[in-house]
Parts: sequence; C-alpha cells; structure tokens
Amino acid sequence: MSRLNLYLTEQKCLYLAVFLWSIYIVLVSTIVWLQGHNHTVTPNYLIAASHWLYGSDLYNSKGVGFIYLPQSSILFIPFAFIAKYSFGASEVIWRILSLGLFAYALLCFARLFDANKVKKTFLIITIVSLPLAFSSARNGQFNIILSVLMLLSVCGVVKERWWLVAFYLLLGFAFKPTMIVLLLLIFALYKPVRWRLIVGMVILVLIPFLTQNFHYVVSQYLASAAMLNTAANLGMNTPIWAQFFGIMNQMHVSIPDMWQNVIRIIFAILTLGCAWRAHKRYDMSLAVIFLYTFAACYLMLFNPRTEHNDYVIMAPSLGIFLAWSFYVGRRYLGLFLTALVVGIAFAGHYTFGSGYRHEYWSAPLLATMFVIVVLWFLYSSKAPTRPAG
Repeated sequence: MSRLNLYLTEQKCLYLAVFLWSIYIVLVSTIVWLQGHNHTVTPNYLIAASHWLYGSDLYNSKGVGFIYLPQSSILFIPFAFIAKYSFGASEVIWRILSLGLFAYALLCFARLFDANKVKKTFLIITIVSLPLAFSSARNGQFNIILSVLMLLSVCGVVKERWWLVAFYLLLGFAFKPTMIVLLLLIFALYKPVRWRLIVGMVILVLIPFLTQNFHYVVSQYLASAAMLNTAANLGMNTPIWAQFFGIMNQMHVSIPDMWQNVIRIIFAILTLGCAWRAHKRYDMSLAVIFLYTFAACYLMLFNPRTEHNDYVIMAPSLGIFLAWSFYVGRRYLGLFLTALVVGIAFAGHYTFGSGYRHEYWSAPLLATMFVIVVLWFLYSSKAPTRPAG
C-alpha cells in the first residue's frame, strides 16, 4: 500500500481520474447512441417538454411516467428542441452534460476533506461513483444532476455563498422534488440562506406563468400535486422499491401507510439532529460532508419510490468515507466500505446470486450498514476528524 501511495502522486491521481471519466463518458455516450429508445427514460422528459409548449396535460392518473414538477419540463425544452432534429444527439448531449458536471461536483466535494489530498480523494470517489452511476447514466435519469446540485449546494455552504446555495437547492428541487430533504436541512441549520430560499421559491413558483397561460399553469400545479400523492401511495403499497420498507416487504411484513409516514417523520427529525451534531462538532467543511451524507442516506431509505438507480446519490459519501478510512489506517473499515460499494453497485445482479430484484432488500440493507458506520464516525470519541500529515 505504501509503494502504491508513493507511485500515485497527487498529479497522477488527477490524470487517472480524468482518464477514467473520459473513457466512461465516451462509453456511456456510445451505448446511449446505439441503444435508441431502449433503456432510457428521457422520452418521458422530452414528451413533457413538448406537452408544456403546446399546453397539453403533463400527467396521467397512474403515478408513473413523468412524475416531476412542471418546472422540470420547462428545463428540458432545449433537449426537446434538439431531439426534433436528432433524438440520439439530445440523448448524448444530456449524458455528457450531466456526467461532466458530476465529475466537477465530485472534485469540489473532494476539496472539502483535505487540501493536501484533493486529487487522491477525487480519484477514490470517482472509482466508487462510476459503477453506481452507470444505470442512471444509461437511462438518463435526473439522479445524477440531482447529485450534482446537492454536492454544489453543500460546497456553497462552506464558502457562505448563500445566494448560490439557494440557487442550487431550488434548481435541484425544480429537477426533482426529492431535493426537498437537503433543502429543509440547510434551511434549518443555516439562517443566512432562509430568506433567500423563501424569495427563490416564490420566483420558482412564478416562472411557469411566464411561459404559459395562467389557467393552464394552475391546472398543471394541481395535477402535479395529485400525481405526487398517487406516486407516493404507489411506492408505499407495492413491494418493488429499494428503500427501508422494501426490506420489510421482502420479509412479508406489511406496515400500514400511516405508520410508514410516522417512521419517516421520526427519522427525519433524527437526521436533522445528526446533521446538527456534525455542525457543532466539526468545522464547516467536514460538517457539510456529514450533511450531504445524511440527506443522501435518508433519501435512499425513506423515499417511497427509491430505485436501485437512485443509489448514485450516495456514491460521493461512500467514496469520501472510504478515502477517510484509508488515510487514517483503518484497513478493515476500508475493506468493509469497499464491500458495501460492491454490494450496492451489483445488487440484484451478481452480488446476491442470479435471482432478479434482490436490490429491493440488499441495497437498503447495505445502506443501513453504511449509516451505522457514519454514526460511529459522528458519535465515537475515538473517531478521527482529519487525517494526519
């Protein structure tokens, strides 16, 4: 290990990380170009963007298909315009944009940990993130861009650039409503951002009225509220989601909707408490690493509609804690975290046998194990803060 550390200098780590990202983006772009309309969800976004332009309904009554806010259809209008001329080009451009921004956001996240090991940390996070990002990248889901905006939000907190933090949070919320978890945590913990978020939310709500007539926008807001409720109920009542209650479902234990929501609220309060402790115990840079981690883990375990593809959101946290364990010489912890990464990345395919849909229980179970590790870091008096040297 020491020889490897001597060989992998900071500059070589950066070169290797950039090389890996370049190969990865080319590989994903090639697959996307060749796959056509298979293994992609972007037609849902493209159709929604087209429907918005022509004043058609965005939503169905089934809680599937386009299950986002009206603002996300507006954000995807440029790609719908490109798709008129070349569907493949719009697909590839979307992947290059989201993956390129993801790589940049991971580099920013790596800077939070240790100024002397930024490039090495970036390489480790990259190696962890690439396999976890593949399904979302191939499918073109909003998970990757959501991760980007979550990462940039917490990085903005460190720099105390509150308007930028509000912008990232609200843009992420426009893309995908699950950004609300990190948005509320930052709103609760950092007073300077609160009034900016309120002002920004008002602007975000009003923007659609600048692009369509009043009655149409109101109707789509009402339809989106109904859709979100239907989608959440579908998530709570069907055993096909990779979240905490998915573990219970695979054990044939049924928990009523009301109690699921009570448990979610309890753990939301506990998540805020853990983020608050990190805010008080560590400096800002380390505190926001915990903040991002707790937000990501809560989303994986308690969003009713968590899919295996969503676990890319947890990848930066797994990567940075893995780097942390290597730097402080906790070899067995590093091996354990590596096993978690492999298990989550290949859940339902190779890690737990050839059976299909093991990720319904295996991915959230492994995520729960990771939460236990993070809590140990947070509450143990022997837990390291920063690596020495």
